[in-house]
This record gives sequence, structure tokens and C-alpha cells, in this order.
Amino acid sequence: MIRAALVLLLGMGSCASSSQSPAPIQPLGTDVPIPLAPVIRGEGVEVRHVRGQANIEDVHRALIAASGRRVTNEALQAAGYEVHAVDLQVIDAVSRSFLPTSMPNIGWLGMPVIWRQLAGNERGQLLVRTWPMLTELGPRIVVELIAQQPEENAVVRTEYLLPPGDGLIVAPSRGRWPEQGLGRPQTVGSQVLTWTEPDAEVTTGSLIVLLLPRLGE
Repeated sequence: MIRAALVLLLGMGSCASSSQSPAPIQPLGTDVPIPLAPVIRGEGVEVRHVRGQANIEDVHRALIAASGRRVTNEALQAAGYEVHAVDLQVIDAVSRSFLPTSMPNIGWLGMPVIWRQLAGNERGQLLVRTWPMLTELGPRIVVELIAQQPEENAVVRTEYLLPPGDGLIVAPSRGRWPEQGLGRPQTVGSQVLTWTEPDAEVTTGSLIVLLLPRLGE
């Protein structure tokens, strides 16, 4: 499974935007003058939760502009999750494209290797565990995701092998890439990766999760 994931991450090309997009998508630059969040140093994976005001369509456009690698499999797409591997140098730029309301919430995944919740509510939850691995190509970080859907009694389990310099972005989806705003029904992922103001009755925006490996830099 690990070898297959490595081939997936290293071999998959960047996703192109749909011709139906309302405006051309410009690639993101890497010259962001002020970091969006402080960099955590150590051996492990930094987790950032970005509360964005961007809707799902705009979140997908931002992912396209990041020029990363789409590593979403069919099961994750059907569950409503988009997973992309991106260069760590564009993390701040793509995060700003989500129109964050504040600095991201920051967490740390180190030892012990246990399952931790990235997001969840009554509709489902997204879990993660990570650990370092030394391969023939050098040090890597294994990231394993589980998307649980209690109502359907379904579990989607996916594993990725990240080389130095790459991170994962997990974003909501309505089961289509890229989302075109055609009124598709909600998915479990699109209802789990959301956030609301304390007194609000409807969803305020998209919750985007960033998993950023730190290999002792």
C-alpha cells in the first residue's frame, strides 16, 4: 500500500481547470511577505485548521491555482473530500485564497502514533495518524486518513507517503472535481468540513485542513 501511495503522489500530474470556469486561474506565487502562521519545527506533522469564507467552488479554484497534485481517490471523492499534495512554499498563499477569518488553529501530531480527529460532527468524522519512515529515497512521512460515515456505516481508509517539501490539503467537496456550483446535493465531507459562528443558524464557510510534515528542519 505504501509503495502504491508513493507512486500516486510522485507520478500524478497537476490537475487542470475546467473550461467552464468563469475566469482564468493564475498560479500562486511563493513570495508571500508575511507568514500566515508561525512555523513549528521538529519531527512530526503540523496541523492547521483554516476557517475560510470561500465557498466550495472558490476553494477548488484555489487548489487548482496551487498547482499541486490531486491525490483524491474515488471513495474519498464520493464521501465528499478533496485531498491535494502541494509544495510547502505555497501553503501561506493558498491559505489566503480560502479567505480566512483569522489565523489558523495549529496542532501537532508527534508520538505516540494514535488516531486523532481532524474534524467531525453528527454526520461523520475525519481521522488521521502519521509516522516517519526511512525509505530507499530518504525520509518520508506516512499520513493515513479515515473518513467515517456513521449513518451509512461506511469507512474510507487512505494512506499517503509524503516526501520532504510536500504537504496535504484536505478540503470539502460535493462529489465532483472541480465543483461548478450546479446545485449538487451535500455530501458527508461537505457537511463535516464546515464551520459556523456561535450564534449562526447556517454554515458560515469552509473548513480546510492542512497537514504539513516537519522532518527536523
